[in-house]
Amino acid sequence: QAANRGRTAARRTGTPNTRLRRHNNRMRAAVILALAALPPARASAATCHTYTPAEQADATLMCASAVDYDFAVPAGFHPDEAAIALVNGDDAAESARLHASLDTPCKAALKKLACLSTHATCGATSSPCQATCDAVSAACPAHVLTDLGVTCSTDTATCVSGQDVVVGAVTEAYEGTACAGLVTDIAVPAGPLVDPTIAPLQPPSVVQALVEARVQALQAQIPTWASATCQRAARAAVCARHVSLPIN
Repeated sequence: QAANRGRTAARRTGTPNTRLRRHNNRMRAAVILALAALPPARASAATCHTYTPAEQADATLMCASAVDYDFAVPAGFHPDEAAIALVNGDDAAESARLHASLDTPCKAALKKLACLSTHATCGATSSPCQATCDAVSAACPAHVLTDLGVTCSTDTATCVSGQDVVVGAVTEAYEGTACAGLVTDIAVPAGPLVDPTIAPLQPPSVVQALVEARVQALQAQIPTWASATCQRAARAAVCARHVSLPIN
């Protein structure tokens, strides 16, 4: 029993190297957050920015859908990097752990809080409104808000509320064509495991579309001169290898 408790604790807290990576990520996020919170007069060449529609469709950015106000961008740093680091999303293994261990409402609330806390309003310091922290407390395990180390504000005149976001589930109905008839539901991996350039906590269907594109590209390499039976078997083999099924 003692051994089991030890293994459980290790899974919860991670290995020393994992804990060090989490610590380093949070330290880097804290530095970027502090720089982003500086008014432009004090930040080195800070600029004001509002996410554009093109950026809102950019999968490499985590916060474009959550932040709907002008925010400060200090020279050499982008607040979106801080948000990704804050949820350990710049580490593929940690991103996978986050994706698998938290349910969808929790991940959506966590994403919004990370984004609002790292995107200071332009020319002033700001904090997420208390309702954003309350949403994380209501949707997530108790340790999530504590681990994040973010505080919210009850001052409705200065706090930022942003926009609610939607995050894809671990299991989605299969929407593609490459594996039609073979796959009904798909176990969706963490986005950075499929493409290391994209941000974690993607909206529904985004990561599945990346998986589908990879499968279609591989199936396009099946020789057209092969028999119909061979081509069907090859397509099925590609699907079996690259499309994960949910564990019932």
